[in-house]
Amino acid sequence: MNKLSISDIIEISIFDDYLIKLEKHNMLQKIKPSSSEDLTIADLGKKDQRLGLKCNYCSRFRYMATHRFPPETCVKEIAASLHCARCCSDDVETFPVTRNSENGYWPAESS
Repeated sequence: MNKLSISDIIEISIFDDYLIKLEKHNMLQKIKPSSSEDLTIADLGKKDQRLGLKCNYCSRFRYMATHRFPPETCVKEIAASLHCARCCSDDVETFPVTRNSENGYWPAESS
């Protein structure tokens, strides 16, 4: 696997610090922000991705069950109605997560 450069890390603006840490440990495949702008719940299944939720205040990362949402729901819009279960912050984001390209595992949740 190619090493990430500083410019690669800067491009991962959706994920902020949490995913940058995962990138450094080769745990998560890089996803460019432009690829997930209009992604829907139905698209996640087609692309073998999962719905990730990250709190920007406490950095908690969890997976969400996609069956709770209609297939046409935009992944980014889901965060507007959520808050962090750990710290109760409304500063959360939802995004697509892919398997690690080297070992096929999903990135681990963290709290």
